[in-house]
Amino acid sequence: MEIEYSELDGGIRLIRLNGELDLNGTYSIEVQFVRYCEGDHARELVDLSGVSHIASVGITMLVNTAN
Repeated sequence: MEIEYSELDGGIRLIRLNGELDLNGTYSIEVQFVRYCEGDHARELVDLSGVSHIASVGITMLVNTAN
């Protein structure tokens, strides 16, 4: 699993995920993903176009981080 981060105009954070968001993939990026999403009034755009598989643990990470 790979994670890429960049900032767009307007303070939007673009987070691109590539690979399989299964158990191993999720655990390998979870800390970094949460760190990229931290902050007051943070606005994130998560690009999942490079993700070939999402397991329930990956969905859980995305939902929990969004909350």
